[in-house]
Amino acid sequence: MTLRSYKSKYMAARGMSVAILAGAGALAGARPALADNGPTTENGACMQEVFTSEVGGGTLNCTANDVRISAATSVSPATCVAGTTFDLTATFQTVVTASSRYDVGFWFNTEGGASARGDGSTDQCSLSALQPPPPANGPVLNLDGDACGDLNSGTYSLTFTIEDVLCQAAAGTNLLRLPNCTSWHNKVGTVCDPNTDEFEFFPDTKSKCVCDDNFTVPVVVVPAELLVVKRVTPTTFVEPGGIATYTVEITNQSGTATVNVDSIEDDLYGDLLDPTNPFVSDNTCLALDGDPIAPGGTVTCTFKALVDGDPGDVVTDTVEACVTQVGVPNPICDTASASVTITDEFVPPTLIKTALSTANCSMQVDATYQVVVQNNSTKDTLTVNTLTDNRFGNITAPHAAGGGFEQVVSTTCTVPRSVPVSGSTTCSFVGRIVSNQCDFSHVNTVTGGVTDSDNVQSTPSGSATVTVSTTP
Repeated sequence: MTLRSYKSKYMAARGMSVAILAGAGALAGARPALADNGPTTENGACMQEVFTSEVGGGTLNCTANDVRISAATSVSPATCVAGTTFDLTATFQTVVTASSRYDVGFWFNTEGGASARGDGSTDQCSLSALQPPPPANGPVLNLDGDACGDLNSGTYSLTFTIEDVLCQAAAGTNLLRLPNCTSWHNKVGTVCDPNTDEFEFFPDTKSKCVCDDNFTVPVVVVPAELLVVKRVTPTTFVEPGGIATYTVEITNQSGTATVNVDSIEDDLYGDLLDPTNPFVSDNTCLALDGDPIAPGGTVTCTFKALVDGDPGDVVTDTVEACVTQVGVPNPICDTASASVTITDEFVPPTLIKTALSTANCSMQVDATYQVVVQNNSTKDTLTVNTLTDNRFGNITAPHAAGGGFEQVVSTTCTVPRSVPVSGSTTCSFVGRIVSNQCDFSHVNTVTGGVTDSDNVQSTPSGSATVTVSTTP
């Protein structure tokens, strides 16, 4: 059983596809062919337009139920990408409830329009018909002797290949919507010859047809996939932060369907398609609003925003981009994140130690030392927790000589002591130097234990020298 394609004056003018099926239960051979001049930019006709042209007016109501399609099986392909067109091959279970139905035609609204019959001249339909014997290979019959196939009552499996079907899901499902109608002639005297005039597939009257506006085919409608990438530069800021530049890339991963940018939302910086957004600047994402993204294509935009925080903070923000696609009821979305780390601005403090007084030769010298801790940071305060001298030991409290350290006679270097931003703290202590020589130098070093407001610890130090000499 083979499909016979034919040329048509009407189809050439309208860009309409017609298939003729020989017999039942057989794949309709070659694909339905268009006229030699190929498809036109003008949409093809559906059953209503053909009926109006042949009968001269009136709206089809299709109240008869003599020949109807009940279901589609054995579909190929099993999936389609929403918004694209494709060639569908399927076996249609067809129920005939009356005998001697002549010149049966099957009309498929390939654009998935609201009406299977087509309410105007803008709908695109595909017409498939049956080829009668010889040879007699039933159940397709030739009851009236013309070139179009006829059917008696029964259930038939008819396989058609339908070109350029729009991949669009039926409401509330993910299955292909394919509105369809069937038409037939009740009178044996209505001659049908698709080789000369396919207009002869019109219904006899406005009721002699049946339509299903919400017919579904078990082809799963798959939406396009979206990939969103977000980058930021720089990836680190010294406290308290700064202005970062973010880049957003949106890629349409479908190889066949075009999508349109619908929204770009950032969880920290708001709507990136809002021209009044106060949280961003230099925002090129505004230009993407509603833009199409071709199959496999990528669009990119950038914006600037303030990133701030405390040292050690990792500031992460997430962008969600959504697109719309023809035939897909809900937006298609994806998210991506980028992070900026806030680091500490650590400027080490300075400790200066000065010997303020010395004495002439003596077996015992009380030397006065000044200690200055300078905070070099413009952002962090300091706390001096300890002050320790390598010769005098702990200089924050007076103590006798012992334990390897010399005596601290007196001190003002109590701790803890706070040092403001860019400020300093000064204290002094008196250390007793005991020696059995008259001429000597006494060198000692003070080290501070310091913590800044970000809990960063440091140990600045400073040294001083006391020179003891014999005087005349």
